[in-house]
Amino acid sequence: MSPTFNVICSFALTYGFPMAFAARELWVLNRNEGRGDGGDRAPVAPKPLPDCLIPKLAPKALQDRQREDALELV
Repeated sequence: MSPTFNVICSFALTYGFPMAFAARELWVLNRNEGRGDGGDRAPVAPKPLPDCLIPKLAPKALQDRQREDALELV
């Protein structure tokens, strides 16, 4: 194998295949597939958050006491 052919193959494998694969993925991602502009599709309902991600508010009396403690520090 000549050095020139080796460099061409190395360049093609290093840059050619990943670029071709990325271009293919973008083309598949942006493909319309005859669905129109998407206005006729129903929106997807969001999944509810788990309980651990929903902030729990403290009772009103505890919130007022925390504010009083913070004012005493100032």
